[in-house]
Amino acid sequence: MTGTLAPFEADILEDLLRAQRGLDDAPAGNSPPRHPARRRIAASVVVAASLGATAVVVATSSSTSPSARPGTVGPHIEEPIHVLTVASITRRANAALGNVDDMVLQTHETRIRLTESGTVTDVYDTWSDRGDPEHSRTMYFRDGQPVYDLQADSAAPSEMFVDYLKRTWYENPTIDYSHGHLLGSTPDQIREQLSTGQLSFVGHETIDGRDTLHLSRHDIAPLTGDLWVDTATYLVVRSRNAIGTTDYTWLARNADSRSKLVPEVPAGFTFAGRIPETPANPDGSVG
Repeated sequence: MTGTLAPFEADILEDLLRAQRGLDDAPAGNSPPRHPARRRIAASVVVAASLGATAVVVATSSSTSPSARPGTVGPHIEEPIHVLTVASITRRANAALGNVDDMVLQTHETRIRLTESGTVTDVYDTWSDRGDPEHSRTMYFRDGQPVYDLQADSAAPSEMFVDYLKRTWYENPTIDYSHGHLLGSTPDQIREQLSTGQLSFVGHETIDGRDTLHLSRHDIAPLTGDLWVDTATYLVVRSRNAIGTTDYTWLARNADSRSKLVPEVPAGFTFAGRIPETPANPDGSVG
């Protein structure tokens, strides 16, 4: 994967590659056998030093050099140096975020907070669909136990609310609302994180079997943190900061993904009529 370089960076890289090719093609003469791999490593160091923090040499191709016959300098297949820049990663990630209107976004956010009674783990599972009508659903868990399940609409406070603490559920008449950009808020938040201008490339990491590019942020807390970008889609799949960690799953919009937008009412819960005006306090209480 090759990132797009600034003109001066591309010139530096081209000069280095041209010099390397010149060394590779020069007659051997009486010189001792050369070491292409060593030259490639040296060139990589020079490229990284020349381009500074904006570019990192991440890999070479999988081609290998055939074994040379004893006493001869064998031919080798030149392995191109691949340079990946933070600018190229963020540019592609922003472009990918422009094509998510036909997706259902699932987020899994974990926060750890201290209370007078001890440490509490809050988990928010949210599904958002920027369709017509737009909907979102959020399940809140405290220390692993469900507290509430709320279906929200783009223009109304809510349509369905399941209160696990009181074992009741509420429902308002379904109304068709559109153009509220429920899903749009999350891509905008991710764009804000990508546009900080203080990102550095940490390296490749595997998350749930996916190859990702790990970017580290260096700015004012709590924004300081990390982002992981899928190398296949360039969509952000994880973010982490001082507040907590959020995993993003981008689902194709279909019957299965849209079914996740509707809360499930457990057996034995009592229907309590219309949703209270303030159904979702932080502690899960109603009213």
